[in-house]
Amino acid sequence: MDSIYEFVKSARDEYCSGTIEVIPGYEFSRHVTLCTIELYYNSKFISGSKDGLRRKKRFYNICKFRMNVAIRATDLDTPRT
Repeated sequence: MDSIYEFVKSARDEYCSGTIEVIPGYEFSRHVTLCTIELYYNSKFISGSKDGLRRKKRFYNICKFRMNVAIRATDLDTPRT
């Protein structure tokens, strides 16, 4: 039986480089998706902030305000003591 350290290392490596076949012909990577979400939330492109002519690319974040509105609109019922 492998040690716990080897198990954790193999799980980490599979998470970073592994993919899941959702339907035949379509591969999904959890790691890549989470990295993309983090970059887009922080208004950054995957390919970098400069284009082919070394000009700064503008990122129009059209999703962040919707998330902020949804957070404020969520009503959490808390028990009163």
